[in-house]
Amino acid sequence: MTLTRKILYVDDETDNLIVFESAFRWHFQVFTANSAEIALQILQANSDIALLIADERMPVMSGLNLIEIVLKEYPDIINIILTGFGDPQTIIKAINMGGVYHYVTKPWKQEELKITIENGLETYQLKQQNKQLIHNLTKANKDLEQYAHTLETRVEERTKEISILKEELEQKIQQRTAKLSSAYMTLLDMNKELDNYIYRASHDIAGPLARFAGLCNIALMENKDDNMQSYIQLLKDESENLRYVLTNLIRENEIKYKRLHLLTIDFQNLIKEVLDGMVNLSGFKEVNVILHIKEDLNFDNDPQLLRFIFFYLIHNAILYRIDALLRPPQIDIYIHDVQEGVQIVFQDNGIGMSEEIQAKVFDRFFRGTPKSKGNGMGLYLTKAAVHQLNGTITVESQLDIGTKFIIFLPYA
Repeated sequence: MTLTRKILYVDDETDNLIVFESAFRWHFQVFTANSAEIALQILQANSDIALLIADERMPVMSGLNLIEIVLKEYPDIINIILTGFGDPQTIIKAINMGGVYHYVTKPWKQEELKITIENGLETYQLKQQNKQLIHNLTKANKDLEQYAHTLETRVEERTKEISILKEELEQKIQQRTAKLSSAYMTLLDMNKELDNYIYRASHDIAGPLARFAGLCNIALMENKDDNMQSYIQLLKDESENLRYVLTNLIRENEIKYKRLHLLTIDFQNLIKEVLDGMVNLSGFKEVNVILHIKEDLNFDNDPQLLRFIFFYLIHNAILYRIDALLRPPQIDIYIHDVQEGVQIVFQDNGIGMSEEIQAKVFDRFFRGTPKSKGNGMGLYLTKAAVHQLNGTITVESQLDIGTKFIIFLPYA
């Protein structure tokens, strides 16, 4: 608070002391003295007084003589001299003496004097800060000299210790590297074996599952009971979901271990094939797909992996399309050549994704919400296929605006 800032006003006229204290007691902690002798006693008892205002014309000891003593005993105090109007000799003497921050002519104006005091106190604060900085710097220099004095010895001792530790660590690293290498090769074998098992198991399950779906279709045609038909339809839907999961597991294995078969890509026909295979997908007919493909684009790549990429991106956009009542769902696919490859920009105007979901959208089995209709594999497999082609994929999205996937595929 401002009242913690202490100032001392010295004047031999009691009325002036009363007026000054009344004017400034709400702004500062004010001490008053009616003589230089009493002022020195107050300063001795209150060493934290920051600013002194002394009237020049006082009996026994003048204001300037008082300031001369204060400058020797309390060099940090800011000193202001009060002088009568038209007393140039006092002003000149105050300037020549040095150590006088400011002079104020009488009668003083409260607001002007308050500004002068505020500026003086700010100067005092800066002097104290500089003093503390110099003290800290001096101490730091001493500490640094002491530390530098012992540092060389410590460095030598530590160097010897490090040399011994280095030899021990190198031996441990060699041993650990050998163990990790062996464990890594074992893990690769186990991982490949697990992938093969999942691949075979998925194929084995796919056959009975297809027969189960066929039986559901027969039951739907032969049984006319409404309740029973609803139950059978639910079973059929669940079998379709399971079939989609198995298909994705099979495709994951195909993507990871596929040997690339490079052909010149006709993007127009390739995307048309993908779309033709999705006509029975719920919501497919609601979405308008627009292609923007550069003419005479010459690009060799693996058509099967490209089909996977377009299938999953289109499938994802259909699943998370915007309500047609809000705006017509649309997918724009831009394909053009760039330096050292081809860029594919896949943009929809669907429900979009938050930043939190964007950070995890390519994770395996990640589903943005419990209400997600997918199984969390589509975008994971998309990224896997892109990486298999030595490409990159990034996502940009805004909630209720849409999503953009940017894919770069280098020339093979």
